Amino acid sequence: MTKNTRTPQLIGLVACTVARLLFFLTCDVHAGDVENLAQLKPSVIYIEATITEPSGKRTTETGTGFIISSLGYALTANHLLADPSATVTATVGGRYGVKLPLYICNASGLMDATLVQLPDSAGPYRAVRFGDPANLSAGDHLIALGFPLTSDISVSAGVLGNKSGPNGLWQVSVPLNYGNSGGPVIDSAGGVVGMVRGGVSQAQLINFMLPLNLVVPLLTSAYVKWPPFEPQAADRGLIAIPAPALRNAPNSGKNCHEVVVQTMGLPPAYTKRIECE
Repeated sequence: MTKNTRTPQLIGLVACTVARLLFFLTCDVHAGDVENLAQLKPSVIYIEATITEPSGKRTTETGTGFIISSLGYALTANHLLADPSATVTATVGGRYGVKLPLYICNASGLMDATLVQLPDSAGPYRAVRFGDPANLSAGDHLIALGFPLTSDISVSAGVLGNKSGPNGLWQVSVPLNYGNSGGPVIDSAGGVVGMVRGGVSQAQLINFMLPLNLVVPLLTSAYVKWPPFEPQAADRGLIAIPAPALRNAPNSGKNCHEVVVQTMGLPPAYTKRIECE
């Protein structure tokens, strides 16, 4: 009986070809994600909201935001700033660095999004580039940038699941953890199309993003033309108009009013905080 030497060779050739194909596909996706991280890292901020109790005990809530204007305006999740007594700071581009005060300018409590501003003295700042959320379809590749748990800035990759989540949210299969809240969600071209909202603790990989078209009032109040992906806007860039007075600069204490804040969890829960002009 003659031994057939071609079958093992053929199997080896097929296996090698498949391995190479998977290698190149993986490298292409990974390379794109790393490139997006490198481009957007200077525009991502790490946020700490620290509460000091009367006993002296300190607790810190952490999250992510992203800069939308060279004036230092940024977006983040509203629930990170739910406690009005918290001291809020941010570092730009990473978890470790100079802690800057972060001021609340405007809030969209029901959308769980807040417009904040970094101090002028540390600017000018590098803003993200926007993509068009309307161009996304189920299955499109997405990545989220943020600071999960105790990690430095990290990339999480996945796809858009559907556009029919609760309260206008979009479902994504991007792995998210505490600390990712408020971070940018980026399309395959490197444009920011949404903000990390959160997930369902009883489920796996059922997470949600807030498409940026739902927070247009916050963008326009920061003098960002929407949609910013129009050719004339891309040529001109962000409109640099002097920033208005911040709503709750430290110890202002005047003209205070209640703001409803949507906290983590689906269905949403709500708390209240005081903002002062």
